[in-house]
Amino acid sequence: TKDGGIDITGDTFIAQVKLQELPVGVKPVRELAGVLTTQKKTIAYFFTLNGFSNAALQEGENLGIALYEIKPFTSQITPKTAIAALILEEAELSNET
Repeated sequence: TKDGGIDITGDTFIAQVKLQELPVGVKPVRELAGVLTTQKKTIAYFFTLNGFSNAALQEGENLGIALYEIKPFTSQITPKTAIAALILEEAELSNET
C-alpha cells in the first residue's frame, strides 16, 4: 500500500510494528523517519519482537524515533532509544496518579 509501512496513525503520531525473524535493520527506521516528516506528525514509534541492529539503534537515537522491543509472552516492553524510555517513563508516571 501507499502508507509507507505505517500500521497505526494518530493525530500527532505514527507507529510501525514488525514481526520478523531477524532484528530490524537501519533502512526501516530511516523510512519511518521519512514518513514522519512527510505526514507532519510529532513522534514515530517502532515496535518489534526481535530487536534492532546496532546501526538501527544508533539511527533511531539520531533521528529521535521511539524504538521498542516487545516480549509477547511476558508483555514486557523495553525502550531501546532515549526518547522511547522518556515516553514510557511519562506514561508510567501518569498511570500512578
